[in-house]
Amino acid sequence: MKLLFREENYENYGKCIVLSNGTVEIYVSLDIGPRVLRYGFIGGENVFFNDLKREVVNNDLSINKTFGQPGWNIYGGHRLWTSPEYMPETYYPDCYPVEFIKTEQGGIFNQVEQLPFKKKCSIEFVLGEDTNITVIHRVTNTGTTQSEYAIWALSVLAPGGTEIIPMPRRKTGYLANRVISVWDYVDMSDDRVYWGKDYITLKQDPAAESSFKFGINNDVAVSGYFNKGLCFIKHYDHHENGVYPDYGVSYETYTNAKFLEAETLGELKKVAPGETISHNEYWSLVKTDISFDHKNEAETAKAAAIFLQK
Repeated sequence: MKLLFREENYENYGKCIVLSNGTVEIYVSLDIGPRVLRYGFIGGENVFFNDLKREVVNNDLSINKTFGQPGWNIYGGHRLWTSPEYMPETYYPDCYPVEFIKTEQGGIFNQVEQLPFKKKCSIEFVLGEDTNITVIHRVTNTGTTQSEYAIWALSVLAPGGTEIIPMPRRKTGYLANRVISVWDYVDMSDDRVYWGKDYITLKQDPAAESSFKFGINNDVAVSGYFNKGLCFIKHYDHHENGVYPDYGVSYETYTNAKFLEAETLGELKKVAPGETISHNEYWSLVKTDISFDHKNEAETAKAAAIFLQK
């Protein structure tokens, strides 16, 4: 496999490094981030949402007061945060240039130090054969005191698709085997979600008038998002006995009228000064023309088989 590198401007985001193995390509910004703006087959559809009009903005006054920036832009693509979610710490405006280090199989993109919260985020991409990409998220405590957080990796996906998340499968006998976290603005009877026997499905609806979010201890450690003739598959490292944020969930998903987010979390850890923690995801793509009713268990199972076999 020959890895291809080039630098080019992408849409209205400025300079990007393009990494490709000849089958798929990713566009990673040099001007903001670390932020992946595009992932797809060469010349094909982008699985990610791009906020080209910069419409999704958090203008909380504390962002300006703390960071000297007018607000936080979602930009789109894939980003790296820490959990639990706090204002303004979580909403550090990642609008500064990043450092790029070329590696044999991809590249490392290092963020400037987050002040005043003393963190530094980094994402490394390792391109494999076919459509496979290993995404290594790292966060370093650059302060002088211990901090506690979990790595939080968020993929902002293009509108119009349907997500499938397996129900936990661990056998626990008389004990509960799953945790579902739900946010205060959520209506659990929302028509976009279906709480099935073996899977939960969530549809992105451009006509939606509200947001929806939940988390789950996804011990199968995978999800699939079906859209535009593709299935975006996201495996990740899940630790059976790990301690996770938001009451113990390692996977969260959020949707509104513009996009759907597939979010994975690392373990909640006490991070010593100078210590770096990491969390891995494993991306792949499958071309598929399958269609399914997200409230039909049998049809959902056939679609899920596409990514459970990967």
